Amino acid sequence: MDILNELIDRFMTELDNELCDFSEKELPPEKASELHEIVGKLTSAVFQSACKAGIKLRARIEAGLIKEK
Repeated sequence: MDILNELIDRFMTELDNELCDFSEKELPPEKASELHEIVGKLTSAVFQSACKAGIKLRARIEAGLIKEK
């Protein structure tokens, strides 16, 4: 799970920094707020998807280990 956390942190930091810079310079305040909300939803979706994939992978690994015994 450390790798997942690292990926999420890196994704959030890089994406957030780039979008904040863009939104502050290029967008009116109401559009910047909307963009931040969308990014939050995207980040949440990525996190949930990664968690589900991790759980499925762990189940496959455990099933494989059980079959070998």
